[in-house]
Amino acid sequence: MSFGENLKFYREQHHLSQRELAKELGCSHSLIAMYESSDRKPSFDLLCKVGWFFKTPISAFVDQLNEDEMKRRVVYAWENADPVY
Repeated sequence: MSFGENLKFYREQHHLSQRELAKELGCSHSLIAMYESSDRKPSFDLLCKVGWFFKTPISAFVDQLNEDEMKRRVVYAWENADPVY
């Protein structure tokens, strides 16, 4: 499943509208709609916020990557992450 499909699944499981989730994540509801329709991909910071909000590992939201690609992305994200998360 794509990030958008997983995001929609978790959002609906928690009985949230796109607007309610957007408010919780500090973004616009139109951005949530674009994620759910796979028109946009999330930044790592937003992915961390989603995982934190749903108390779910971020790996549950992303397609499976090979180990080298996952390591590359984690290193990049760590070096560029918002220090709050």
